[in-house]
Amino acid sequence: MKLYQVLVPVLLSIIANVNGQCELPGTWKDDKGSTMNIHTVSHYRVITGDYQAAASLLNPNPPKLPFTGYSSGNTFMGVMDLGKDEPDQTADVTIRASRYKQTITL
Repeated sequence: MKLYQVLVPVLLSIIANVNGQCELPGTWKDDKGSTMNIHTVSHYRVITGDYQAAASLLNPNPPKLPFTGYSSGNTFMGVMDLGKDEPDQTADVTIRASRYKQTITL
């Protein structure tokens, strides 16, 4: 089975904590139930994690899709592995962060 990948530009709007460190790692949820888990952020701004769409009647158990990319300024460019024979797609995700709440808006 051939795997397809999708290029995902993610616009980041991050509120830094008192140390000037971005609180990017963690779980980000939108109000529809989609989830992005950012596991690691390297010194070179390489980011790894996974993305899971919200459950629906047609897709009650959406898979977690591996996610890898990098950030450049306020733009995060990443690749999500869709698996199966899904067509290539492009998606925009805006992330807003604070020290106390993490959300994503699709």
